[in-house]
Amino acid sequence: MKRLILTSSSGSELAQSGLAELVISSSFHFEWGPLPSPEKLAAYFGARSANLRPGDHWSDWGIRWPKDIKDRKHLPLADFCQQYDVVELWFARAPRDQLQLVCLLDHLSSCSALTRKLRLRLVASELTTERGEDLAASEPHIDVVRITAREFETARLAAYGCGVTAMF
Repeated sequence: MKRLILTSSSGSELAQSGLAELVISSSFHFEWGPLPSPEKLAAYFGARSANLRPGDHWSDWGIRWPKDIKDRKHLPLADFCQQYDVVELWFARAPRDQLQLVCLLDHLSSCSALTRKLRLRLVASELTTERGEDLAASEPHIDVVRITAREFETARLAAYGCGVTAMF
């Protein structure tokens, strides 16, 4: 089973855990400053274009890219996720992580083909304080939630309340 983990910017230790073929973290921080423009988020989640700067595309944040998929980094995030059997969203309970999760779920809600592959794991601690091997040992004890229309609707409502939905 091929597993992809999407996580907050604090999830670099997940790459050390061996729990997935690839871990991709998010670069957006919503707790200060203006929200990214709709165009910036569309470019971030969309297909790579030549005019993007380093860090402006989701594929700039993959940790330890396997050699056999490096040539697929140009795809939109949703299309890239289709290659995996399971796409897990690992996010801590911290407000900044939850805002990133809301934004990601709001975006992925338009990709109905991914729904059956998506799983959510809410971790109790900051991912940056855990070592990779500790995360791997904890993995069986972290509840897994299937993403359904209810979770997408909750994310949409939360994003709308934060002003994030207007970006998509």
